[in-house]
This record gives sequence, structure tokens and C-alpha cells, in this order.
Amino acid sequence: MNNDNDKILYKVGLGILALSILIIALIQIFRINYQLFFLPCLFNLLTGLYCPGCGGTRSVISLIHGYPIASLKYNPIVIYGVAIYAWYMLSNTIELLSKHTIKIGMKYRDFYLWLGLGILLLFCFIRNLLLVAFGIDITFI
Repeated sequence: MNNDNDKILYKVGLGILALSILIIALIQIFRINYQLFFLPCLFNLLTGLYCPGCGGTRSVISLIHGYPIASLKYNPIVIYGVAIYAWYMLSNTIELLSKHTIKIGMKYRDFYLWLGLGILLLFCFIRNLLLVAFGIDITFI
């Protein structure tokens, strides 16, 4: 982490981690029925097709409950995002704790965003193609 942007991104990552832990803890402690807050996808309601983000919430919940295969099936962008986030935070924490003697810290690259967008769009295309052409809904297989 040599420049200010890397430091800011790392601090944002720590904030995301803290907020995620807090939300999960609150849901567990107070037994909050988080499903009450889910909104239906308007694109899906109007067209019967899946938007690129469809299944994202189910994917996160499946991953939290320890079902990575189900998470991948609902929407692979969640697994991709978690993997990129985990490696970024872990590698930069190791570099920071070693006082930069172990230089393994992942740096931000636009490529990671473009790859995520590609995964998102490809999955959306394949899922809708299977649904329309063959009547196969991979979400519920």
C-alpha cells in the first residue's frame, strides 16, 4: 500500500468488514426476519426474465449459511466479489503487518471490475437463454 488510494481502499474494506459483522450479529441476536426487507425484481416481474443482479441476495444468504455451490448457482458474482475482497484484504493485511517486507498486497486494477462485469453479463445471458430456449431454470435445479 504505497499510495493514498490504496490506503483509502483498504480502510473502506475494513469498514465493509465491520459493518457486515455488525449486521450479521444484529440479525442473529435479535432474530430479525431479514426476508421482510427483500423486494422483488421489477425486471423479472415485468418480463419473466432474470436481470444480471437476480439471485444476488439468495447468493449472499447461501454463502453466509455455508452453501457455496448454491451461492454460485444463484449468482456467481457474489463468490467472485467475496474472493477478490478476501484476497485484497488478506494480502494487504499481511503486507501491512510485515511493515512492507512481504510485498504481496493486491493492487486495484480496472481489470477486476471488467472481469466481474463479464461474469455478470455472461451468467445473465446463459441463464435467460436456458430459460427461454429450453425452459430450464438453473436457479431451482
